[in-house]
Amino acid sequence: DHVEVVLNYHHGVTGIHKPIEHTDQRAHVIQVKARRGFIEQVQLLAAPLLGAEQFARNLAASGLIAAEEIAALQQTLAPEKRPKTAEDLGKFLVHCGKITPYQAGLVWQGKTKGLVFGEYVILDKIGQGGMGVVLKARHRHMDRLVAVKMISPAGMKSSDAVQRFYREVKAAARLTHPNIVIAHDASEHEGMHYLAMEYVEGHDLATLVRDHGPLP
Repeated sequence: DHVEVVLNYHHGVTGIHKPIEHTDQRAHVIQVKARRGFIEQVQLLAAPLLGAEQFARNLAASGLIAAEEIAALQQTLAPEKRPKTAEDLGKFLVHCGKITPYQAGLVWQGKTKGLVFGEYVILDKIGQGGMGVVLKARHRHMDRLVAVKMISPAGMKSSDAVQRFYREVKAAARLTHPNIVIAHDASEHEGMHYLAMEYVEGHDLATLVRDHGPLP
């Protein structure tokens, strides 16, 4: 009975009672809540409209790419074709192979911490569970792809969860089998506990069961 519709806009919305306009440099979201066909609530939400310069600063702060390299890449374009918005710059750098879509999305949100830690650069998100998250990463010096399991912020608050995590780490280190991924590394970086494992291309079990049904 309850339907919620979210519309993104940049230039105003008409058709409710009167035009809803804005004069500041912010992107807006109109949130409309309706029940049985009648509008109950219309809420105007706002978020900063990120420019290319701020996006570049966020990228440099993350450690993914130096500000000088971003500037040099933009200089390869004609002035009228250089990115003006964060979205344009993100797409350009993804096209150049300098960042991944996942990285671009986090940097756009201002979430720059943890994309580069120790010897690893986070590339993408593989999955998430109750205890933590599994990310695709690259070892900077070995140029090796790995799957990095990290304890969630909530899990790090529990000493029991951290102890269980390191018990898993020790168990993984003792296992050697063609059908078991290899544990490469485990450590802690600025409060983040992680386990770096062999990265294997393919689908996980949950995806296989969802797409093809229960295994025989």
